[in-house]
Amino acid sequence: MLGAIYIFISSAVPSKRSLGAANGLGQAVAAVLSMVGEASANWLFAFSITNFVLGGNFVYVVLVVLVCLGLWVAMRLPRHRWAQGGQ
Repeated sequence: MLGAIYIFISSAVPSKRSLGAANGLGQAVAAVLSMVGEASANWLFAFSITNFVLGGNFVYVVLVVLVCLGLWVAMRLPRHRWAQGGQ
């Protein structure tokens, strides 16, 4: 997944001079989202089991909905690489 993110980041920057800053920002955002995502999934799993929501399977329903949402967003991304501007 991270590889796809960096492909879109590298093709979205206006010039090669700003590629390092864009990659650094992308890595920082990915690290924060990874931290928040793992903590949220663990909390949701514990909440689902402790409160016996949907028989303890509520976490899987939420994660499947998030995966479907992510696939929908990914399908709306451009299919072709943008032309690089000033280099």
